[in-house]
Amino acid sequence: MRITASSTYDRETVRDMTRFAMFRKHEPKKRMLMWTALFCVLIIVLIAEMLLWGYSTYLLVLAIFATGFLLLEWFFYLRLPAIQYRNAGKIAGAKNEFVFTEKRMEVSSTAGDYVGSAEMEYDTLYRIYETGTYFFLYLQKGQYYVVNKATVRGGSVEELRSTLIGAVGGRYVRCHY
Repeated sequence: MRITASSTYDRETVRDMTRFAMFRKHEPKKRMLMWTALFCVLIIVLIAEMLLWGYSTYLLVLAIFATGFLLLEWFFYLRLPAIQYRNAGKIAGAKNEFVFTEKRMEVSSTAGDYVGSAEMEYDTLYRIYETGTYFFLYLQKGQYYVVNKATVRGGSVEELRSTLIGAVGGRYVRCHY
């Protein structure tokens, strides 16, 4: 077996990586809408209580906290990916080429004048997450490769999935979105 794939560190990939990090096993857009609805209801209830039963410092502080949390969540969802991409510097636009075989994977990276490669056994991977668009191959917490499933060649996504599941077992998580 020799399956190839690739990924590019572009704005869309950074956006999806950031949102995946926020909501690992849940679809980010649905989860943000759920949190927004819950916090809006909480804020409306707190304001209604203050209007009906009078001013309360505790209710006001709770309403301010809920509003701040809601704004912070939206900032992380909408603006943080753009900030992370802008701050990427020389690795913005980096390209990774992957070659998956029965026992190991090879990665070749190019970013500007940087060129590097690595070869690793699957059992050294910390965890693997699969979404509808990507495989996130974690080397350790906070350090991972992103493989775009649309670029898989020389085999199918199902073949690659079965190879990865066979290699890492319970450390493989399939996110259904």
